[in-house]
Amino acid sequence: MKYRGELLIHASNFRPSKRTWKEFQIMFDIDFDIQLPEMDQIEFGGLVGKVEVVDCVTQSDSHWFQGKYGIVMKNQQKIDFIPMKGRLGIFEYQHRLN
Repeated sequence: MKYRGELLIHASNFRPSKRTWKEFQIMFDIDFDIQLPEMDQIEFGGLVGKVEVVDCVTQSDSHWFQGKYGIVMKNQQKIDFIPMKGRLGIFEYQHRLN
């Protein structure tokens, strides 16, 4: 991966079933010790944060690493929700963040 720098994080507009969300909550609690909020407390279909992409690795001791490649990020920040339709892959965002 040759991309480095700031990357905005988009939350899909897809909403899982209540049962699936409950399974996500249990999995994240057990596997990652992360408490996911209730689904009605989450915004879908827009920009929700930003990170700085600093590397792409093929090995890591992180429990988040799965598959062939891992993206190393730092300086993660939540941003005020900006509704927008997503696209597959990395794409340009032409507007300015506040």
